[in-house]
Amino acid sequence: MKIKMLALSAGPHGSYQRGAVVDVPLEEGRAMVAGGYAVALVPEYEMKARVVETATVTPIEVRAKPKTKWRRKAR
Repeated sequence: MKIKMLALSAGPHGSYQRGAVVDVPLEEGRAMVAGGYAVALVPEYEMKARVVETATVTPIEVRAKPKTKWRRKAR
């Protein structure tokens, strides 16, 4: 949820200055707006219509080089 801070806020996730536009989790944003510490920049009815992408990337398989025999250098 995008909000604009009306007051200074500090907590375990960081600190936000007055006037800063930040993206916070939905519940945290609702609490700040309800308390009068922030203003929502995106109306809540638009938040429900958004689609969250859940695609994942398949990790690349890395194989070690085959072990070569140790050879003595010719003199």
